[in-house]
Amino acid sequence: MRSAGIIAATAVLAGCATTQPVRMYSPQELGVVAQRCGLALGEVIQEEEEPRILFLFAAAASEGDVRCVRRWSHRRSLHFVHIEAVVEAAQ
Repeated sequence: MRSAGIIAATAVLAGCATTQPVRMYSPQELGVVAQRCGLALGEVIQEEEEPRILFLFAAAASEGDVRCVRRWSHRRSLHFVHIEAVVEAAQ
């Protein structure tokens, strides 16, 4: 009886662990996400060097738009980064 409880607890904990490899999404798939969330094509980006991070480059995105992309990224175990502006240093 006790061993059945241990096996059940192990199965539950194993179900929580994410062992899936990180997937690179195509520009078309990210474009669909952007459009569904009310953003322009090219504003949602995933880099090959760090595929675990999903970038949102949008200066005037509404809270709802940002929340939509954040929710999509978290459902796919990606880290979400919102970049609102890029400031270049004067030369």
